Amino acid sequence: GLMIFKRKFRRVFYVPGNHDMWLRPNTADTTKFKFKDSIAKLLAMLDMCEQVGAEMMPAEVMQDVYLVPLLSWWSCTFIAPDHQPDELVYDAFCKWPMGDQ
Repeated sequence: GLMIFKRKFRRVFYVPGNHDMWLRPNTADTTKFKFKDSIAKLLAMLDMCEQVGAEMMPAEVMQDVYLVPLLSWWSCTFIAPDHQPDELVYDAFCKWPMGDQ
């Protein structure tokens, strides 16, 4: 998909979302690419963007105008328990290098 955009536009930016970090069983994430964790997958996305010429880092797009992709992660662990959602599925398929800490 990014290569199609690169053929049409001079600059293409990519910002991964939470679904991009998922490692779902029995998909290319685990069978073809065999990412050891979600950070390894993120690093592979950075490499892929570099190969096709897409950008994931902040850049000036015109004088004094910057596009700043936010590589961040939301966690409700900082919210009081009575305000947390019943099911925390936003990163159910993420695998972090530090395990279940």
